Amino acid sequence: MNLNKFNSENLFTAATDLFAQLGIKLNSNTAESLSARELLGNEHFKDNPIFHAIAETYYIGTIDDSIFEA
Repeated sequence: MNLNKFNSENLFTAATDLFAQLGIKLNSNTAESLSARELLGNEHFKDNPIFHAIAETYYIGTIDDSIFEA
C-alpha cells in the first residue's frame, strides 16, 4: 500500500486514493476544502481555539452498505 500521497497531495486526494487501494468505493460529492464549521455544523463546532486552529477539512465521502453489495 502506497501512503506517499499523504505527504504530497491534499487530504481529499490522498484519502480517496487510499480507499481506492483498499477497493472501497466512496460516495463523494465534493473535492473542495470546507471550513470546520461548514463540515461540523453549529451543533458540533465549538467556538474555541482548537476548532479555530483547523486549517482545512474535507468531506471524503460516505461508506454505506450499498458499496459492499457489488
